[in-house]
Amino acid sequence: MKRTVLEFSIRADAAEPASAVIPRIEKALGCSLQSEWIQGEYVRQGYLLGMKIFFSEWRGIGGAPTFQLHGFAENFTPETADFVDISLAVIGLLAEHEAGTWRVPSNKEIDAEIANASGTGAEEPSGE
Repeated sequence: MKRTVLEFSIRADAAEPASAVIPRIEKALGCSLQSEWIQGEYVRQGYLLGMKIFFSEWRGIGGAPTFQLHGFAENFTPETADFVDISLAVIGLLAEHEAGTWRVPSNKEIDAEIANASGTGAEEPSGE
């Protein structure tokens, strides 16, 4: 029997420093995000409702700085789980807690992120 697991993937323009946004995200989600060095980048990571949560700074369309926020259940595949995308619910929760204006990324935005795969998080976010 397959398990039902949650996932989300959203973006926001990096209009202010990550150090200002992270506390509001933590408050809205009810989990802490700890700084970790993963695959050559600093990211913030936490856990919520069986999901690993990742916050990172990246480059989007035209190289514009963006924030990425992902939640996914580890060690599950389409063969072992049914995935429920809660991106819109997380966007609403973050808006309610004044944690920024988030969106579901378009295919164009995802393609730009892949093209800019080096990211911008090579250094610890300021204010940490």
